[in-house]
Amino acid sequence: MLYYYRIKHTSLFLRSACVFLLLQVWSQLLFGQSATLYQTGFDQPDPDWAWSQVDDADMFRQIRNGVMDIEQRGQNIFWTTRKVNMSALNFELETTFTTKEISGESTGGLGFVLAGREEKYYYFAIYPKNGTYYIGSSQKGQWVTIHGKSDLYPAHPAVKGLNQSQTLRLQADAASVVFTVNGQEIFRCIRRNRYDDFQWMEHVGIATMGPQKSQVDSFVMRQQSPEAKPSASQTPLATAYTTSFDQTDPTWLWSDWDDANMYRKIKEGSLYIQQKNNNSSYWTIRTLPAAPGNFEFNTTLTLTKAEASKGAGLIVSCNDALYYYFMVYPKENNVWVGSEQKGTWKSFHSSNGRFQNGVVKGLHEKYVIRVEKQGAQVNFFVNNEKVFTSDIYTHYTELPYFNQAGIITDGIIEAKVDDFTLLQNQIPIRLSADANQVLTKEKLPATINSTFSDRLPIISHDGKTLYFVRSSDPANVGLDDIWVSNLENGQNWGQAKNPGVPLNNQSHNAVLSVTPDNNAMLLMHRYKTDGAYNGPGFSLSQRLASGWSMPKDVLVKNYYNLAGYNEYALSPDRKVLVLAVKCNDTQGNRDLYVSFRETDSTFTEPKRMGDVLNSWREEITPFIAGDGVTMYFASNGHPGYGSSDIFMSKRLDDSWLNWSTPVNVGPYINHSGWDAYFTLPVQGSYAMVVSYDTDGGDNIYKVPLPASIRPEPVVLVKGIVKNAKSMQPLQAGVHYQDLITNQEIGIAQTNPVDGSYQLMLKAGRKYGFSAGKEGFYPVSEYLDLSALTEYKEVQRDLLLSPVEKGEIIRLNNVFFDLAKANLRNESQSELDQLVAFLKQQSALKIELSGHTDNVGSDTDNLTLSQERIKSVRTYLIKKGIPESRLQAKGCGESQPQASNDTEDGRQKNRRVEFKIL
Repeated sequence: MLYYYRIKHTSLFLRSACVFLLLQVWSQLLFGQSATLYQTGFDQPDPDWAWSQVDDADMFRQIRNGVMDIEQRGQNIFWTTRKVNMSALNFELETTFTTKEISGESTGGLGFVLAGREEKYYYFAIYPKNGTYYIGSSQKGQWVTIHGKSDLYPAHPAVKGLNQSQTLRLQADAASVVFTVNGQEIFRCIRRNRYDDFQWMEHVGIATMGPQKSQVDSFVMRQQSPEAKPSASQTPLATAYTTSFDQTDPTWLWSDWDDANMYRKIKEGSLYIQQKNNNSSYWTIRTLPAAPGNFEFNTTLTLTKAEASKGAGLIVSCNDALYYYFMVYPKENNVWVGSEQKGTWKSFHSSNGRFQNGVVKGLHEKYVIRVEKQGAQVNFFVNNEKVFTSDIYTHYTELPYFNQAGIITDGIIEAKVDDFTLLQNQIPIRLSADANQVLTKEKLPATINSTFSDRLPIISHDGKTLYFVRSSDPANVGLDDIWVSNLENGQNWGQAKNPGVPLNNQSHNAVLSVTPDNNAMLLMHRYKTDGAYNGPGFSLSQRLASGWSMPKDVLVKNYYNLAGYNEYALSPDRKVLVLAVKCNDTQGNRDLYVSFRETDSTFTEPKRMGDVLNSWREEITPFIAGDGVTMYFASNGHPGYGSSDIFMSKRLDDSWLNWSTPVNVGPYINHSGWDAYFTLPVQGSYAMVVSYDTDGGDNIYKVPLPASIRPEPVVLVKGIVKNAKSMQPLQAGVHYQDLITNQEIGIAQTNPVDGSYQLMLKAGRKYGFSAGKEGFYPVSEYLDLSALTEYKEVQRDLLLSPVEKGEIIRLNNVFFDLAKANLRNESQSELDQLVAFLKQQSALKIELSGHTDNVGSDTDNLTLSQERIKSVRTYLIKKGIPESRLQAKGCGESQPQASNDTEDGRQKNRRVEFKIL
C-alpha cells in the first residue's frame, strides 16, 4: 500500500522552501544487468500511489491525461509515495517532471524521497526557480546535508528553470551513489556511511515543498535482476589472492614464530600452528585487497590437537579494531560465528554460545571453511554445507571493508593449514595507454637498502639526494630515523648516513617533502625546543651554514587526525599541503585533504579532496610532483593488483578539489603485495618506490616511468645569487611570478654557504624571477616556457645591485610591442617592484634611460627610446611616485653593451635601466 506523508515545519526546509527532486539511478549498473521493478507514464489512475487523488486546503493531486498533476497550496513538505520491494544493492530511479509555477516568495520545487527504517528519509531535490539543488537526509528531526558543498543549496547549470522538462536520476551500486540532472552528473559520493540504509528502502516517490504547480510525466525504478545474466565483473569471482604455502611468505604476519606461547612455521606445503597458551587467541594474518561487491574467503585446515572448548578458523579484520570470526570446535563438534571490538564480544547465531550442526566431526578431519558475501547476504560454510547466514546490515556492516584476513586459534591447539584463498569481483583496473610497457624495477644498492626496514623515500627535485626512513638500526636515535644518501659522480649512491639530531629524536622520524631549492624540508611530528618529540603534526627545518635548523611547527587550523598514521606532502611552491589523515568526514580509513598557506604562514583548515581521489577504503603517502599538477598516492580502495597500489592523478584547476580519475601506474611498478611511498625527481623519467619483499623487509626500488604517467615538463633553473658589484655570493630569498597574471608563483631560498639556488618552472607560462635582500635592488630575469615540451635545465645567476649612488640597474622584464612604446602586460611585475622600492626609499631619486640596438636609423631609434622611457616614467607617476624624483632620457643606440652583430648582442642592447642619483 502506498502512503502520503506530511512533514511538519522544519527550520532547514522552511528557510529555503525547498522541493525535493526525484532520486535516480543509471540504467547500467556496475555489478550486473538491471530489470524494471516499476514503471508508469501515469496513463490511468493508480491507487498504489497513495493520495494521488487528493483535493484539500493544502494539496491537489490527480493522475489524468498521462501526468500526475500537483498543486501544492501549503508550506509543508508533502510526499506522494509508492511501496517497493527493494531486494538488490544496485538500483536506479528516474523521473521526468515540469514545474510550471512557484507561488509568492517560495523557492520550492519537486524531487525524490526514499523512506526507510527507523524514520530515515533521503532526499534529492532541485529548485527550478533559482537553479539550485539539495541532497540530504533526515531522521527523527535531525537533518544531514550530504552533497558536501559549503552552500546548503548549491547552484548547478544542469538545473533548468520553470516550464522546462527536467529528468532526474539516481544510481546506486555497492560502492557509490551518483546523482544526475538532465543528463549531467552533479554529485557522486561513496555509499558507505551515507547510504548504508538504501538496502532497506520501503517507499519511494515524489516530495514537494512550498506553493507550486507541477506535473510529473513518468516514474521508473529498476534494480539488479536475480534472473538476469550477471555481468562479467560479477561472476565468476576472480582470484585476488591464493597460497598453498609452498614457500616461506613473510607477508603472512607471525608465520615464522617460536616462543613460549606459539609455534608457527610455513613448511612442506602447509602452515603449521602450535598454540601452547590456553588462555589467549592468536592470529596469523595477511593484508589483502578489497573491492566493492561480492567476495569469498576459504581455507582448508586440520586440527590434530585441541583442548575442550578450543578451536580455530577464519578471522577477518576491519577498521576500528573490529574483527569477525568463523570458527570450528572439533572436540564438541560445533561452530561459532561472531565478532569482537575493543573487548566487546558478540555471537551472531540464535544461541548465545557455539552450536552443533552435524558438519564438524572431531579431530584429524579436514575442514574447508568458507565465508562468502553475495549481495547483502553473508554465508558461512563448513565442507560446502551452509551452517549460518545473515545480512550485512544486521551483523556485517563493516565486512565489505576488510583489510586483513587469516587464521585464528583459541587455546591449546595443533593445526595444519593447507591453503588460503580470496575470491572477489574484479573491477577493471584503470591503466594509462602505456602502463603495460615492460619495466624493470632495480633494487637500490646496499649503500641504501639494509637488513632493516628501509622505506618512505623522498628524493630531492634535482635527483642528487635521497632521504628515507630506516627502522631498528642500532645507529638510530629513535624508533624510526631519517637517513640520507648523496649521488656521487652523478652515478652511484653513496653510503647512507644518519644525520642525527635535531632531525632525529626518540620517536618516529621522517622527511615528508623537500623544497625545490633543497634548503627546507617538511618533517613528521612536532618538536620541542630541545629537539624531543612534541606530539603529532609536522614541522619545517631550514638549511643553515652549520647544518639543519631546529624544526619549527607548521600550524594548520583545526588540525586533528583520528587515525594512528599520517603522511603529508608540500607542493613545490610551498603554498599547498596535502594530508593523508582521518577526520570526521572521512569515508574510508584515511582520505586525502588539502590545506592552503595563508599570509601569516599558517595553513587553512584541511578540506577533503573529494570522491574522485578518495575511495571507500584508504588513501595514503601523497607525493606532489615538481610540476605542481601531478600527484601520486597509494590506495587500497581503487582497483589494483595488491593490498596497496600506487596511483596517479592530475589536478584540473587551482581549487585542488577537482582531479582526473586516478590511474594505476601499472603491473611493473605495483605487484601483488603492498606498494606505497612513491617519489621522483623533477625530470620525471624514473621514480623511487617501496615494496615489501619476500626476504621480510621494506626495500627501495628505482623504476623507469612510461611517458603517460610522468609529470608535466618543467625547467629546473639553477644559479648563484651574487652581489652585482663584487660578484660575491649572497644569501637571499628568491621569488618567481607569472608575468601574464602578475601573480607570485612561489619562493625559494639560497644555500647559506655558497649562495646557490634552484627553482622549478612548469611549461605553459612566462616567468619573471629575482632574488631579494635588505640593502640591495633585485635584478629580475625572464623565461618564456609557453612552448616547452620536455624537461630541461637552465643556468641563470641572479644579481643584486647594492643601493648606492651612481649604481646602474637593468630592468630585464620591461617589454614593449614591436617597434612601439606600448608597455606590455608582462612588464607590470617588474615596474611594480620598482614602485615598491621607490616608496620604501622615499628620498631616493633616479634617472631612467632607454636603449635600442642599431637596427634602423639613428633618428628612429632615438625617438623610439625616448617614447619608451616616457611610457615607463608615466607608469611610475600613475602609481604614486612624484615626478620630481624621476628623470628620464632616451639614448637610442648610442650606448651599446655588446656587439650588434649577433641577435644575442642586440638583445642585450635593447634595455631599460635606471641610475641611482
